[in-house]
Amino acid sequence: MNNSEFFIYCIQFIFLVFGFIFLEKRYKFLPIGLVPALILLIASIFIAGLSAQLAELDSRKYMKDAILLISFLDKDSSLYGLFFLTGGNGLYPQYYFPMLIASNTWSNYTSFTIEKFFLFFSLISKPNLFNVSLFFGVLSFVSKSLLLKSLHNIDPDARKVKILYAFLLIGGIDIFFVSGVYKENLLLLFLCVVLYVVYSSPKWWKYLLALLCLTNAIFIRLDTVILLLIVLLVVVLYSRLEVSKWQNKILLFLFPLIPLILLFNSPYRVYVLDKLNRYGRLKAGNTHFDFIDWKADAIDLIGQILRRWLEAFYSIHTATYYLVILNFVCALTLAFIIYLFYHQSRVWNRITVYFTMVFFSFMLVVSLLVHNYAAILRYRSPLLIFMVFGLILNLRKK
Repeated sequence: MNNSEFFIYCIQFIFLVFGFIFLEKRYKFLPIGLVPALILLIASIFIAGLSAQLAELDSRKYMKDAILLISFLDKDSSLYGLFFLTGGNGLYPQYYFPMLIASNTWSNYTSFTIEKFFLFFSLISKPNLFNVSLFFGVLSFVSKSLLLKSLHNIDPDARKVKILYAFLLIGGIDIFFVSGVYKENLLLLFLCVVLYVVYSSPKWWKYLLALLCLTNAIFIRLDTVILLLIVLLVVVLYSRLEVSKWQNKILLFLFPLIPLILLFNSPYRVYVLDKLNRYGRLKAGNTHFDFIDWKADAIDLIGQILRRWLEAFYSIHTATYYLVILNFVCALTLAFIIYLFYHQSRVWNRITVYFTMVFFSFMLVVSLLVHNYAAILRYRSPLLIFMVFGLILNLRKK
C-alpha cells in the first residue's frame, strides 16, 4: 500500500467511524451502548486488515480479477450492468464473455459473487487489498450488530447480550474468518439479515431485503444453504407432526431426502465432484488429512471416518508456530462451547436445536469431503457462530 492508498484508507476509516457514531447516537440500534459498539467496529476492521496482510491465495486472486475487470469497465461503461447479474457464464450477453474469460475464477458463481464486492469496493476506493478489507470489516460489523439485535429481540436479557458481545469481539479463529476478505464474511452477513428480519417487526421492505440476501447466500455457498433448509424442514416437521405415529416418522425421514435426490441428479453435482477432484490434487501440506480409503473393510473404514470427524472438530498440529496458535485458539473456543453446553436450560429453545443440528450435520458431512483442516475451520465459521448464538440464547436463567 503506497502513500496515496494509505491516505485514502485513513480518510475512509475516519468517515466510517464518525458516520457510525452519528447514526448510532441518532437511532440507538445496538443494545450494548455506543462505546462497546465502537470497539466492536474497530476490532472488525482490524481483523479484516490482518486478513489482507496475510493475503491468502483466494483473496489475491479475487483482487487480481477485480483490477483486471476495472480495465474492461474503463473501456466500456455499458459493462457496469454486471452488478445486476449473478450466476454462471450462461446468464450473460455475448459482449460480457471477454471479461468472463479473462477472469478465470468467474466460471463458478461463488467466486463471481464475492468478486462483485471486491470490484465494487475497488471502484469506490482503491484497488488494494487493505482498502477493500476496510469495507469487509464494516460488513462483518453489520453482521455482528444484527446478531446482537436479534438476540435482544428474542430475549432481552442483558447478560446473554454481553456474553454474545464478548464472543463476537474475541471469538478466535472463527471470528477471524467471518471478519476477513473471505466468502464466509458475506455468507454470515446475508444469513444475519434473514435472521434479523424473522425476529423483528414485520415490514415489506425487510422481507424483500431478506429475499435478496438469501439469494446471494445461495450464490455464495449453495451447499450450506441447502443444509440449512433441509434441517429447517426436519425441525418444522418434528414440531408439527405427532412423531409417535409411524406414518409421520416415515414422512420425517423422506422429506429431507427429496431435495438431496433432486440435487444429486442436477448439474450442481458435477460441479461439486469436479471441485473435490481438483481440491484433492492439491499438494498436501501441514494442515492436510490423509484421504479416506473407501475400499477398506467395514471396521477399518468406520475407524477412519470417526478419526476424521474428531479431526474436523479439533486436530492437534505442532509443525509451525501458526498451527500451534491456531490450535490454542480453537481449544479456547471449544472450552467456551463446552461451558455453554453445561449451562443449558433443560428444555431447549427451538432456535438452539436448529442451529446445533445444522452445525453438527455440516461438520460431519464436510469432514468426509474436505481434506484440509484449515479449510474446514473456515467453512464452519458462520455456522459455529450461529450455534453459539443459539446456545447463549438457551442459557439457564440466574
